[in-house]
Amino acid sequence: MLLKVCGITRREDLEAVARIGADYAGFILAEGSPRRVTEERAQALLERCRALGMKGVLVVRDLPLESLQGLLGRLKPDVVQLHGSESPEYASFLMGVEVWKAFRLLDDRTLEEAVHFPAQVALADSGGGTGRPCSWPLARELSGRPSARCAPTGWTSPAGWSPPRESSL
Repeated sequence: MLLKVCGITRREDLEAVARIGADYAGFILAEGSPRRVTEERAQALLERCRALGMKGVLVVRDLPLESLQGLLGRLKPDVVQLHGSESPEYASFLMGVEVWKAFRLLDDRTLEEAVHFPAQVALADSGGGTGRPCSWPLARELSGRPSARCAPTGWTSPAGWSPPRESSL
């Protein structure tokens, strides 16, 4: 199992995440997020992330394609996580970086969108990066599809990390 901790804004938090064994650290560049970092801050955190042996994830939402391509060229993250209404065509123009796409799994339609989206990982999300768990039954169905690589999101609370209960799956 791989672990990604998202919303890192400070070096000391990044180092704590490394100590618990996270594989990925996420840095949010999406407008309106309370955990948004500047491009300069993201660059410094990405450099430290690599030094700590983790992979860096840039989380973006609905950026113009040219703006995102520029960011990717300057920051060179390992992964870009699309968290908005980006289309499959948009994602197909992203080269030299692993693409993850967040889907708010609500029903069979959103499940099918996730299955067919050209991303290396479909993130089963509750919506809005709240840390709340997604719909476990739909995430389970998505992960069972041969063409999909799925990762559930959430599992966090002020009390800490907790995996899904079997009854919620």
